[in-house]
Amino acid sequence: TLIAAGSPLSISVVAVPDASYAGDAGQSGRFAEQIDKALASKPSVIVVFGGLGDVGEPDGQITQSAIDLYAELIRRAPTTKLVVIGPIWHTQPVPDDFIAIDVDLEKAARITHTTYISLIQKDWLVADGLMQGDTAPTDEGQAVLARQLNPILQQQIHDPSKSVLP
Repeated sequence: TLIAAGSPLSISVVAVPDASYAGDAGQSGRFAEQIDKALASKPSVIVVFGGLGDVGEPDGQITQSAIDLYAELIRRAPTTKLVVIGPIWHTQPVPDDFIAIDVDLEKAARITHTTYISLIQKDWLVADGLMQGDTAPTDEGQAVLARQLNPILQQQIHDPSKSVLP
């Protein structure tokens, strides 16, 4: 929503807190359960962002769940650009479990020829006041994410030849 403000983009947000690729995220469920809602607005670009809800899940299960999600989105919306943004963390050094999730998601994106943007080593949310607890950015943290992600997403929308970003 913050990215859409001040831009010509129309964005439908179907995110739910604590959703995951493979994990049992309590009431939130898995990303795959949101496919119908994500496709309802007939988007030209779909962004899948996250992965921290999969901490503790086996690497192979995370990778396969991500492959299945990306493949289903591609199958059901073949002309829609799919962009996957990996998880971001707010302390340095980043815990190994979160780096492993990033690796799993990048592998799934590579296998499905999906654009992948890794954020795990970005220090965008390291400053005080940007996080509430360990999992949710504050309003200020959300604004930082929007400022940092806006040019990256704009590049993806306007230059489809860019398939993988650092």
